Amino acid sequence: MATDTTSAEVGYQIFETLVAIDPDGEIVPLLAESWKASPDGKTFTFKLRKGVHFHKTTEGGKPTANGGREVTADDWVWTFNYICDPKTNSPRAYFIDMVKGYKEYREGKAQSISGIKALDKYTLQIETTYPFARLSRCSATTPLWSCPRRTC
Repeated sequence: MATDTTSAEVGYQIFETLVAIDPDGEIVPLLAESWKASPDGKTFTFKLRKGVHFHKTTEGGKPTANGGREVTADDWVWTFNYICDPKTNSPRAYFIDMVKGYKEYREGKAQSISGIKALDKYTLQIETTYPFARLSRCSATTPLWSCPRRTC
């Protein structure tokens, strides 16, 4: 996971986030076509764009391990868990420490982060332990790039 500007710029050429920040500082759709927060500010639901695929080949034409398959909500669940897995040792895992089950997962007391769920193929739900209005903005940051399962 990128921890400096140069690495982040390279990463943004390869990976994408759920939302982006436009030049005016507004949150705009990217891989999520829409999102909403619950009235209590603790549950965020992202509707994913259909037809978005991982890279099918490398720049040299070699096939990728994922074969260019479609990005789904399950990939986002896997990505968040991968980033926060202590074995991954991501220096940016704390970016989502407000998500329900983050602490238990990081401490090895849970198999996954309980607050991140795929409701269906194109719907991702994130539940926080307290109201966190900035979750949508955090979803535009470098640690939260979508990764194909088991190829990061």
